[in-house]
Amino acid sequence: MIESLRYILPAYFSNASAVLWGKYYGSRRLDLGRSFRGKPLFGSHKTIEGFLGAIFTAFAISVIQRSFFRRPTPIEGFLLGLGAMVGDAFGSFLKRRIGIAPGEPFWIGDQDLFVLFAILFVYPLFHMPLSWIVFLLVITPVIHISFNVLAYKLGLKDVRWRV
Repeated sequence: MIESLRYILPAYFSNASAVLWGKYYGSRRLDLGRSFRGKPLFGSHKTIEGFLGAIFTAFAISVIQRSFFRRPTPIEGFLLGLGAMVGDAFGSFLKRRIGIAPGEPFWIGDQDLFVLFAILFVYPLFHMPLSWIVFLLVITPVIHISFNVLAYKLGLKDVRWRV
């Protein structure tokens, strides 16, 4: 199980770092202010800088990991980061459709979509064992909620995560 956490680490860092990239460098909305059926595509909390910075972070983490381990490769790290950000944006899209405000919790969408998309994006290069996928889908919500609480306490998130 440690192996699965080590492998998915670029996606975790990608998802977490998007907040920092967006907070300190982000000003351009990922949805460019566009809406779908009268609601924002993603919302104001998703920025181009956060999206791209998060993918860069995943790539950088995989480059560092590559110094010690066979996987993930930098290409896999890039795909894990890209998948995580697409999954996160898709979760935001769903949240806007059902009327959940930015920063408010969306149980499955916030915790597992970024991991599922990361796994799907890297699948052509690495067929993750089913046991890893199940473990990650169970443990990710616990890790995600813990880091969201920490980010709120550090002033990096505006809304306290709650179940």
